[in-house]
This record gives sequence, structure tokens and C-alpha cells, in this order.
Amino acid sequence: MNSLSIFNPLFADNVFDSLNKETSRFGVFSPLANAAYPAVDVRETSSAYLMDIDLPGYTEKDVTIHLKERVLTLASVHEENKEKEENANGEQFLIRERSQHRFVRRFTLPEDIDQEKVDAAFKNGVLTVTIPRKEAAPRRQISIKSN
Repeated sequence: MNSLSIFNPLFADNVFDSLNKETSRFGVFSPLANAAYPAVDVRETSSAYLMDIDLPGYTEKDVTIHLKERVLTLASVHEENKEKEENANGEQFLIRERSQHRFVRRFTLPEDIDQEKVDAAFKNGVLTVTIPRKEAAPRRQISIKSN
């Protein structure tokens, strides 16, 4: 049986990584309601696992993907254009929440993946990671020799 795991405590960045934003029961006032990590959908086919990650406002240059020992890491430090605090018209920021976004997501992948053929594509704010599956080794019978 294959499984894809979203959280592995060995790879947690902080205590909030161990909590799922869907478990929040406090609405918009919850500290996790506006979690700084993107939503991910994972699909499985007979030949691959497909991950769709929502990254509106990001480009392929803003995101890094690493795969080591079946742990897929998605990370980004996305910075908006730094404008001067006060422009020529005398405008200045009173609240500035869009200046920087960071996230790190880690997934422990199943054993049946082909690590050499993992591929990623970015289109319309959605990063799609295709993780091909290896064919299962055929079952073979082992003959028993007599002494």
C-alpha cells in the first residue's frame, strides 16, 4: 500500500507545521486561518502522482523544489517590488501586508516513485509537479534446492 504523507515531524520547521490549517475552529481570528503556505491537491493515477499547488502572484523563479530520499520540499521567498515608503505624490503606506511571503512544504513520498523523472510546470499561478511511479518488480518464484 502506497501513501503520500504531508507532515513528517522529523522535518518540521516550527510548531505550526504540525497543525493543519483545516483543523482551525476559530474562523478568521485563528492564528492559522491565514496560514502562509499554499493549498495543495494530490492526485494518483496508475502511472504517476500529480500535485497541484496554488501560487497566485508567484512565478517559476520564486519557487524551489528539492527531492532527496523521497522527501519533496517546496519553498519560496517571494518579495513584491520594494517601493519607497513615500512616493512623489506624498502617498505613504499605512499598512503593508503584501511585501513578502515565505513558505516551506515537505511531503514524504511513497516508495514506488521514479525520482529521476520528477517534472514540474508552472501555468496560470498553479505549479504542477508530476511524480512518475516505477513499475512494480514482478513477483518471481525462488526454487528450493535439496542437499
